[in-house]
Amino acid sequence: MMQFKERTYNALVRLINGEQVNPQLGILLPYKSGPDLVRFFNELGSDDFYGSGFGSRASYTDGKLRQLASVQEFSTLINLLMNPINNIEEQSDYQAVMDYLNPYLRFDDLEIYAYLGKYGTEYAVRSLSNNIVEFDLKEKQHHPLSHEYITEQVEKCDKKLSQSDHSGVITNARTLIEEVLKAIQAKLDPSPKDTGGDLIKLYKEVQRLLNLDPANQPVEPLKQLLNGLTSIVNGVSALRNNSGDAHARRFKPMHHHARLAVNAAKTLCDFLFDTFEYQHQKGFIQLVDESTIETAEVS
Repeated sequence: MMQFKERTYNALVRLINGEQVNPQLGILLPYKSGPDLVRFFNELGSDDFYGSGFGSRASYTDGKLRQLASVQEFSTLINLLMNPINNIEEQSDYQAVMDYLNPYLRFDDLEIYAYLGKYGTEYAVRSLSNNIVEFDLKEKQHHPLSHEYITEQVEKCDKKLSQSDHSGVITNARTLIEEVLKAIQAKLDPSPKDTGGDLIKLYKEVQRLLNLDPANQPVEPLKQLLNGLTSIVNGVSALRNNSGDAHARRFKPMHHHARLAVNAAKTLCDFLFDTFEYQHQKGFIQLVDESTIETAEVS
């Protein structure tokens, strides 16, 4: 179970319940009655009902927060709490919410951040200190590139690493990279090239689609960093071929090898997502008209 500082729990309860958070900021989110709170937490997977014995709103919300098992679960809660659909009728100031909560959360090595989702600006939580690079695909469940299978690979990487399945981690790290690259290619290329399972060729295609060719960068440090990303793809692909569980192993990977592979894969994929979001927002890239593709397939 994850734990917050007591002041963080109190701050979250006031915010979620729609109460005054402090005299200066007042009320930041709409008031939630007991039935409202039950509906909210049931959307997150609870199976509660409102009736006799419910107790106070504060104690109910506090109890649900103390049941959170991971940063992923807390991030899903924040994403629901600050989802754009909740702002259609109630014009909440989500920047004020971030400004209020983040000073508390940083004492728990967490912070809320904004990203461009399918329906506009959305919010998630990331870890500020983690032995494993925090990769937030699960939090970006409404992101236009999100894919359940990709999220599954992220979870498999972390689980297998905790179980010392080092070969399995390396295989899943490679699969994570491939699925993210395929998702981006599908969003940007109406006639994607068949790379025949060659991860390096696939990365070159996505590199072109996202304008990430190192040769076209204006400053040398950027060229070096982007060349480094190419090295990550080459390295993870080769490591998987030599030590992953999908092929006969040529050497036995150690824990630090597996952690290097998964951290490198997560760093690469996180950068690709951020690049996609930025370039899409700025109009530098255009998404494929999926309805046109579907019509063409039917005909």
